Amino acid sequence: MTTSSSATNAPAASLFISPQADDVLRGELHGLEHLEAQARQLAAACSVAPPTGPVRPLLQRFSENGRVLVRAYRAITAAYARQEALGPDAEWLVDNFYIVEEVLREVRQDLPRGYYNELPRLLNGPLAGYPRVYALALALIAHTDSGPDEAHIERFVRAFQTATPLTIGELWAVPTMLRLSLIENLRRLAEQLIRAWDERKMAQDWVEKHADIPEKPAEQRTFAPLPCCNDPFFVHLLEALRNHESLVGAGIEWLEAHLRGRGTNTGEVVRREGQRQAANQVTIGNCVTSLRLLAALDWNVFFERVSPVEALLREDPAGVYARQDFATRDRYRQAVEKLARGAEATELAVTQEALEMARREDKATDTARRHIGFVLIGRGRGELEARLGYRPAVRDRLPRLLAGHAHVVYFGGILLVLSAIVAALAIASTPNTSWGYLLVAAVLLLPASELTVGLVNYLVTLLLKPRVLPKLDFKDGIPADCPTFVVMPSMLVRPESAASLLEKLEIHYLANPDPRLRFALVTDFADAPDEKR
Repeated sequence: MTTSSSATNAPAASLFISPQADDVLRGELHGLEHLEAQARQLAAACSVAPPTGPVRPLLQRFSENGRVLVRAYRAITAAYARQEALGPDAEWLVDNFYIVEEVLREVRQDLPRGYYNELPRLLNGPLAGYPRVYALALALIAHTDSGPDEAHIERFVRAFQTATPLTIGELWAVPTMLRLSLIENLRRLAEQLIRAWDERKMAQDWVEKHADIPEKPAEQRTFAPLPCCNDPFFVHLLEALRNHESLVGAGIEWLEAHLRGRGTNTGEVVRREGQRQAANQVTIGNCVTSLRLLAALDWNVFFERVSPVEALLREDPAGVYARQDFATRDRYRQAVEKLARGAEATELAVTQEALEMARREDKATDTARRHIGFVLIGRGRGELEARLGYRPAVRDRLPRLLAGHAHVVYFGGILLVLSAIVAALAIASTPNTSWGYLLVAAVLLLPASELTVGLVNYLVTLLLKPRVLPKLDFKDGIPADCPTFVVMPSMLVRPESAASLLEKLEIHYLANPDPRLRFALVTDFADAPDEKR
């Protein structure tokens, strides 16, 4: 890829990298400030296509990249088995191919087709149909020579979002897209490597074709046309000519004349090819190092640092959101994503609306109602959906209907299933009279009820997912405003029960030495006449 020397003046077309090109992803190296300017310009040039059906050019390209890399690895190992000389770039690739294989497996798991289809896609340009976040990853990889560190990634993403905020799904896709970009670059480097080997074979074949011709002066020799005109071919051809005594004079003179006709010479060709090999060795090393880095970074922390939705949610009027654990915060963000899709609104707009609803509550009211979670996943969700014009999907309506009429559905279901089972068994027993049917039904009622309750409970767990309570994050200790009393109810049934319970109480206390955590027993005697004596 070639970029303008000034990121702020580069034409929009030069900001995007063709996904089908053969050139190594290696653009102009930028400092952090220049890289940020490149990100802002790239974001301004991205036009997002309206949601359409599934289009999967990236997944197809990824599958192809995997096949090409596997073929290249097999070709390199076969050459090694033949004791052929391997360049440093080939050695880097074959020695670290286990990392590439691991990344290929991870990407297949992390990028399912349904998730890919939800990512905003580009409308036009060489990356039309590809995810917008993939264009971001390609540009970052190109302008860091496949060696971005955590600071590069974070500042590039932040700068991109000053012009175009990324969705929650896009931000979570950043590590996967960076891996895909690195795999793409490794594929291009591997193809260059294989082509260079093919050109070396062509150079050797060309020399062997002329090796048996009697030696004559250069002007009297006739040479066949060259099958290739790339620098690797010329370098290998020059090396092969020098290894043949009959061609070392006339052949090299002829090659020099041929190169002069192309406006270059052997020295320039050898210099360019040496630079290419050295640059490719560095890039392959950077790719492998970056794949290791991406596996080591804490992407949960990265996401929460760069997400604009996360920044808004932390403005929770109740001041609770930032103190919750990661799983609870992620649950709130998933609610924002779902509402944005159903209401055809931006995630930032949904979050702003939820904040406005939470801020309307008077500070004198219950803290729970001023918490943004009350609006996103609690009883205030219905009002928020109405304000946004959210239309729940069909698959979401049945669980809501069941939860809204829980007693009727549960006990009514037990009654219907029990009646059906008892009636079926009674009919199957074929009694001769109506009293016989009633007698059989009465006998079957108790065992059938056990079966019915178990069956209904199982069906309920299939239809309704458990609602997990939001949690606070106390990994650094219980804060001053959240002192906790752990009370263990128990019965004193034997004289030694008190000593046993006190021992357990002491064990719990010593295992949880937090100054704001207290433990107590609530006990009663087994022979007490009531619960208050």
